[in-house]
Amino acid sequence: MVSLSIKELRHKLQRTAPEGASETYVGKSVRFFSIYLTKAVSATRATPNQITFLGVLIFLSGVSVFLFRSYALNFLGVALIYVSIIFDAADGEVARLKGNQSGIGGSYVEPLSHDFQYALMFIPLTLSVYISTSEVVIVYVGFAATVFKLLHRFLTIRFEHVFMMKNGTSRDAIGSDEKYISLPHKIYKFFNRNIFSSVGLPIPLLVFVILDRVDLFIWFFAIGFFVIFAANFAYQMKYIIKH
Repeated sequence: MVSLSIKELRHKLQRTAPEGASETYVGKSVRFFSIYLTKAVSATRATPNQITFLGVLIFLSGVSVFLFRSYALNFLGVALIYVSIIFDAADGEVARLKGNQSGIGGSYVEPLSHDFQYALMFIPLTLSVYISTSEVVIVYVGFAATVFKLLHRFLTIRFEHVFMMKNGTSRDAIGSDEKYISLPHKIYKFFNRNIFSSVGLPIPLLVFVILDRVDLFIWFFAIGFFVIFAANFAYQMKYIIKH
């Protein structure tokens, strides 16, 4: 077990997190719990990548709970998804604590884990609604949500790769300086990070679960992912035309 106190671990590990002071609202709450998991895991031989893998399993278990089509169990599903985000935060903390700085986990394993989550999350949610309502349209909506989210991620990866080849730095180097960001881009970043991301997911899902309208959650994210994708595409085209 690491001899550092929780307060010392927060100072050492969370201030150096990639998001840092710009952590989302849900992300800040997750960091409160993740440091305890990090301290517990530090006494074991568990690697950051193993923590990431376990977090993905918990996430997929959470969305799979919706297949039971139980109002009460849906809250368990939301809780499991939230716990998976705690694991998502802890893997990076453990990497920084144990000095696993190869970069493979943060630049490959963790993004890949999110790709799997986004690719699979709407399958159980959509099946749950379809079994309950027999409405085929929800299947297409769930499919659209998955496609637009993955397209958005692919666009981002392609663009950042080109930007790094041309400038030797990440596009985030500009994004980190607020004076370079227009108001529409700030709005895009806020909604993309605080709602339409794996970290922002639990809040809208909880709202729709309370309303017992998981179908509206799927519609909401299908439309939202399309708007985020379209905004990202327009931003990239504008940048390419200028350069």
